[in-house]
Amino acid sequence: MMETAPLTMTWQPIKTTDALKQAKEFLAASGLPYEDLEVKTALILGGFDQAEWVATAALEPHGDDWLLRSVAVVRRLRGRGIGKAGVRQLLEGPEVRSGKGVYLLTETARDFFVQLGFQEIPRSQVPEAIAKSREFSTVCPQSAVLMKYSLWP
Repeated sequence: MMETAPLTMTWQPIKTTDALKQAKEFLAASGLPYEDLEVKTALILGGFDQAEWVATAALEPHGDDWLLRSVAVVRRLRGRGIGKAGVRQLLEGPEVRSGKGVYLLTETARDFFVQLGFQEIPRSQVPEAIAKSREFSTVCPQSAVLMKYSLWP
């Protein structure tokens, strides 16, 4: 049996143009939308194991709500809690806690997000600002599941 090397994970905010370029390259390699992700509007985290970029997670504000997008982990490290740690760090941020809810669209990760407290909701319940987002209106197909994480009970 092969031993798994311990991770020395750190999450760092992505704030520079160079780091954003790397984040977009990582997302492109993961098959996720990246074109309109911008540091001036989104909260973007890069996950690093020592100096290697191994994960990313991002939130965009839309009115009083947030859109979770761009959660990815390199294939060889999936299933080790890295993606969950990145999402939790974003959800616990003070900027996010002042909002109403966090929404996402997914075709493949419904069960993953249920484990983090997201609930599937009908598309008819999406706030107008989220509905106008590029991801909701054009990027993600109608078959994508809409999910919500309520910031307040």
